[in-house]
Amino acid sequence: MTHWRQLRGRELDTYIAQDLGLRVERVRKARRYNEQDLYGMSDDGGLSWENLPYYSTDTNAALDLVLEQPSIKGVQIHKVKPDKYVAHVFDGRALDTVINATGATPALAICRAWLTWREDKRRQLEDVSALTSG
Repeated sequence: MTHWRQLRGRELDTYIAQDLGLRVERVRKARRYNEQDLYGMSDDGGLSWENLPYYSTDTNAALDLVLEQPSIKGVQIHKVKPDKYVAHVFDGRALDTVINATGATPALAICRAWLTWREDKRRQLEDVSALTSG
């Protein structure tokens, strides 16, 4: 399986939605002159289908994704080169905890910072559970 750091576009959006616990389906519809890929997502009950957000290309969707997390206190984005952005995600668990990630667009940098934050959070939970169980 490809690591999320190599994913872009719809593949990254799908990975993020699945990481959030949503079920994602891709349906290919053949039209008279072209084919169209449709993506949809739902919760465990499968009741609320909606379009999959464009996290990796839409900066507003990426910001919503990050700022929905209660422990994240803010995001900063800096343009360091014409095609390179750096996103800083500030975690409220420790005032000096900052997750940095880069991307070709602001949205991609934000998504990568969020995924790095999720990995870090999971690793910390695993460390705590290993200490308490052992």
